[in-house]
Amino acid sequence: MQRKSTQRSGSFYIAILLAAIAILLIVLLVRSCGKDESDPGQGTPEPASGTPSGETTPAAPTPDPTPTPRKEPEYKYQRYHIEVSVKAQIVYIYDLDEKGNKNNLVKTMICSTAREGYETPLQKWVLLDNDIHWDARHVWKWLNGNIYGHYATRMYKVTGDGKDDYERTGYLFHSVPYQYEGKNDSLFWDKWNLLGQPGSEGCIRLMVADSLWIYTYCAPYTYVYTMEGEEDPDLWNDLKPSPLEEGTKYDPTDPERPDGPLEVTPRAPIYITPKP
Repeated sequence: MQRKSTQRSGSFYIAILLAAIAILLIVLLVRSCGKDESDPGQGTPEPASGTPSGETTPAAPTPDPTPTPRKEPEYKYQRYHIEVSVKAQIVYIYDLDEKGNKNNLVKTMICSTAREGYETPLQKWVLLDNDIHWDARHVWKWLNGNIYGHYATRMYKVTGDGKDDYERTGYLFHSVPYQYEGKNDSLFWDKWNLLGQPGSEGCIRLMVADSLWIYTYCAPYTYVYTMEGEEDPDLWNDLKPSPLEEGTKYDPTDPERPDGPLEVTPRAPIYITPKP
């Protein structure tokens, strides 16, 4: 009788042990189903973008396009054909074709030629450089009246058909005058306001940006033609800048102004030779 009781007690413990093992296996199985094999121990990873699984990531807004600033065309140091109209008070600059003849209009400038009592001779001129004639170009040039022009380019009178057929004259392209040499804060503002009408003693006065352009880009043997010409009111209105206030010290187009040059006029449209 005691032996039978012992057998029952052993079977009971074995049943409890098997039940415990079964429970343990179930727990392990459930835990293993909650893990991702690609990242053991970390649980199911979230999408990389942080967006909940199954949702669409909204597209980023498209930024407004940045406006492209207006730029002058890229000019070359080369020979040009220049016409100065005394009636229009405008300088017209053309490039040359392959044969060296007047081609397309590339730039226009408002100017001042000789005022009453003086003369801008109507004739053909040639521009040179300092390696051809020492007095051809000056960053600063003394002028009659003990005043100074900025970026002065001398016009030589053409006397024949050869390259050496010219003679020196006192006529130049230059800026509106300054009171002191090398002082670009000493502009005669009232003379600047005369641009677009006769105001010089015979030279061709320009805004400093335009006198710099001729000084920089017009290669030797650029020919200039001063002529009576015709009035060009539409272009004149496009080129004529607003007057400067009394006491203004700088030419507003001067790239050496402390705060940089200003856009003083919408600048008339120009036609650029298309590239081949």
